Amino acid sequence: MEGGVYNAYTRIIAPLRHCTFYSLDELNEALACQCEAFNGEPFKERPSWSRRSLFLAEEQQMLSQLPSTKFEVREKATATVRENCHAKCSLDGYYYSVPYVWCKKQVVLRLGRTDVRILSRFGQFICSHPRGNHPWDRYVTDPSHMPSYIRQYVYASPTLFRGKAADIGEATYTVIDRLFAIAEANAKVPEVEYETARGILALAKPTKKHPKRSAVVLEAACGRLLASYPNPLSRIPYRAVANAVQALIKERTEKENNDFISKGLGKGSLLDILEDE
Repeated sequence: MEGGVYNAYTRIIAPLRHCTFYSLDELNEALACQCEAFNGEPFKERPSWSRRSLFLAEEQQMLSQLPSTKFEVREKATATVRENCHAKCSLDGYYYSVPYVWCKKQVVLRLGRTDVRILSRFGQFICSHPRGNHPWDRYVTDPSHMPSYIRQYVYASPTLFRGKAADIGEATYTVIDRLFAIAEANAKVPEVEYETARGILALAKPTKKHPKRSAVVLEAACGRLLASYPNPLSRIPYRAVANAVQALIKERTEKENNDFISKGLGKGSLLDILEDE
């Protein structure tokens, strides 16, 4: 090795010491010519041999193919795969999907310039993704990584929530639309409002504990809240909507009972009253 360095200095670089070069390309071309002459020079002991002929005869066939891609130094991060089958990379803040069999297990993320490779703690390759680059959507997802029962959560989007709200009514749509509009105005990612939007829309469905909930009641509750908070920059949280729904159900249940007592017969169900109004 030391002999090779000595020869490189004395036989390749030294002969060019008095030359002037005006670009890096000119220098590289001169070095390549000197290197070619040095490798083709016959050995003193064996004039029929040269460094190039020896390489072609014995060494070239022993070499393996060079990698198709250039070597890249990758940054390393570790993360635990969450229940939604995504691992958060602490280096860029994006969530990358991992096959669901790795859920709750620790993985290693190797970040390159354009892609991310995900490995097990012991170096087993799991999957790869393009680097996340979307300014709002922080999730990079391969649908095949997720079981079907959670795909609906991963594919959530402001458009999806707005569409479901519009199916209930204009007031409900306005409440949901405000969540995402205000988040965008404050430079927040829309995901911060997904749980709130999902919770508000769930108030349209009756449950065992709250059998009188309905889309009609939710729409009426949202209309009441919008009248109280007309400013489009006023965010209406889930708890406010839930309380308004419960208050509306209580008021109309009391009205239903009073009508029954005063008229001596039932006026009908809460749904009938709401539809009549």
